[in-house]
Amino acid sequence: MIKRGHFQDLHPTIAFSFGAMKQMYPDQSVGIDRLIQAMNFQWKLKEIH
Repeated sequence: MIKRGHFQDLHPTIAFSFGAMKQMYPDQSVGIDRLIQAMNFQWKLKEIH
C-alpha cells in the first residue's frame, strides 16, 4: 500500500486534488493510490535518466 508520505512527492495542488478525490470516492481510494504510485514511479524514472 502507498504511504501518505508519497503525497509530498507530488505537486501540492495535485496531492490536494487526489486527497479530495479519495474523500469523495472512498471506495475508489485503492485505484487512486495505484494511479499515484504509477505517477511517482514515472517521475522517479525521469529523474534517473
